[in-house]
Amino acid sequence: MNPRLRSFVLWISVPLCIALAVTGLQVFWPGIYWRETRLGAAGAFASDLIDLSLVLPTLAVSTVLVVRGSLSALLVWAGTLGFLTYNFLIYAFEVHFNAMFLAYCAVLGLSFYGLIGLREFLAPDEVAKRHTFGARRPAAPRRTTAVTFLVVAAAATVGELKEIVTAIYAGRLPASVAETGQRTDPIHVLDLCFFLPVVGTAAILLLRRKAMGFMLAPVLMVTMILISLEVITITAVFARKGLPSSLEPVISFGACAVFLTVLLVWFLRSARKPAPQAGMSV
Repeated sequence: MNPRLRSFVLWISVPLCIALAVTGLQVFWPGIYWRETRLGAAGAFASDLIDLSLVLPTLAVSTVLVVRGSLSALLVWAGTLGFLTYNFLIYAFEVHFNAMFLAYCAVLGLSFYGLIGLREFLAPDEVAKRHTFGARRPAAPRRTTAVTFLVVAAAATVGELKEIVTAIYAGRLPASVAETGQRTDPIHVLDLCFFLPVVGTAAILLLRRKAMGFMLAPVLMVTMILISLEVITITAVFARKGLPSSLEPVISFGACAVFLTVLLVWFLRSARKPAPQAGMSV
């Protein structure tokens, strides 16, 4: 493995794990959300729960495997950073100022710059070569992944635009904004401006057999799986606390998480080992 990559991953992961563990302590300190609405506080608690119980272990395990030379783990690591960047933008701009504000900034900054810096070490061409047809292994599920991404992006875009346009037409706030007591919904901003366009772009790149599509696909799958599990956890916490909830997101996001997990495993298992002369084990 490139020793610079090992150092880079450790320099990002170690402080990131510490900062994320600190924010996860909010599970045991629910009073920190006293300024939020009941729905907002319950949603934040659910996010803390998933961060502490799933995201932190995923980050730690993938870091260890990356240091040992696993390309698949590096892609999972990047997808986890993508989720943390997405999630902690919401923490930083939606949650009222509290004692964890600096920890939120630390997680957000480390995750974002981790993704930016990774571009120096992760070459799209190398990833693409590892996931195309070889002598003994089938290719990655390129078309299936692309179609899945297009369906997810289209469904999410239509659903969010429907909520926004209906609210504008009726002259009222969208339900997601009114329920949390915020001025706007940062999820709408992140999805419509950044995340969903990236998912759609990755699908097109895969259909056109572009190397960047092969690199983006597993990273985005990890991010979407974690987002789906977070939504399911939020819905479960709402139901447990007697707040308005529905089985619909559990069913839709649950199906999405299961299918994307199968697709991710299929995608990663299609990778061939690098040639010995390549000089890098990732």
